[in-house]
Amino acid sequence: MRPQAAATVLARCIEFDLQLGAESDLNGLLQRACCSAQGLCMARYAAAAAIHERDEVAAAFAACGLPSTLNAAAFAPSRGLLAELLRDGLVLRTEVRAGDSTRLGLPAAHPPVRSFLAVPLASEGRPWGWLYVADKRGPGGFSEADEQVALTIAGQVVRCRASGGLRLK
Repeated sequence: MRPQAAATVLARCIEFDLQLGAESDLNGLLQRACCSAQGLCMARYAAAAAIHERDEVAAAFAACGLPSTLNAAAFAPSRGLLAELLRDGLVLRTEVRAGDSTRLGLPAAHPPVRSFLAVPLASEGRPWGWLYVADKRGPGGFSEADEQVALTIAGQVVRCRASGGLRLK
């Protein structure tokens, strides 16, 4: 990443961190995270979810760039690579073959993606949600720098949730 681009990313991450203090709602927090990740990683789509442990449904959900018909109910956290991310807490960065997005755990109605990056939202080593960006704008897929940006945003969300008392109901 060029120094000027790195400085811009750093400034936007700091700006995002400052905005988080104003959030009192988990859905709002996830919405800010999605929009920041989408812009910083130059993605067409971004989504984030906090999952209820007991019934495996999204307790909070946000998306940027996706059709409004794709809401929390459309995502099934018990299947695909997103389910593995929730189980294992590992970062997922991959290129996607045409028609293969359901393997990721995305709904069938999700717009097509060429590249995908998902990071866990985790506290005390236990994943309780995910943040993903999909379909990198421009040539190539998501980079290691994009992964670091997504992990930074996820870390800020986790910290804000813990310090702000934002809990899953």
